[in-house]
Order: sequence, then structure tokens, then C-alpha cells
Amino acid sequence: MTRAPHDSAPPSAPLGGDGKCQQQLLELSAYLEGDLTPEKMAELDIHLAECTCCGQMAASLRRAIALCRSDEARGLPPEVQARALDRVRALLAGESR
Repeated sequence: MTRAPHDSAPPSAPLGGDGKCQQQLLELSAYLEGDLTPEKMAELDIHLAECTCCGQMAASLRRAIALCRSDEARGLPPEVQARALDRVRALLAGESR
């Protein structure tokens, strides 16, 4: 059985390929914060431009960061904030629900 390239996979599908996407996504937060070397930033720029899946993930994370930094995020009920934080921690730990 041959796995389809990750660019054609639905957004919720696990990433395939040779592991390059997983490594790129592990560095995505540092990339969006500008905390990588210029060389690594350029490498990620190229990957995000060429890889639909990773590009969509980066765009989604950019929107989430912008929302979290906005005044709107401060009005969320504590239980919603706690559930969101738990989900983010689970995702970062590699769990899927």
C-alpha cells in the first residue's frame, strides 16, 4: 500500500513523507516568532511556500497567535481557556483525540 503525498492529504490526516514536514512543523513556533537563524528561516519559507499542508498549518497558527494576542481572547471564560490549553498541550505531546 502506497501512502499519498502529504500535499494531497486532508488537513486532519497525519503527515506522511520522509519526516521533513514533521521537523519543519516542530520549528514552526520559533519560525513565527522570528527565533530561528536567517538560514533556517529561509529554508522554512521555501518549504511553507511549496508544501500546501505545512503552509496551511502555518497560516492557521498565525491566526491563532493573532487571536490570542488580541483583546478578544481575554474575554474567554476560564473553563474555555483551560480546555483550549489542555488541547494545545495534548497536540504538542503528539496525542490525537
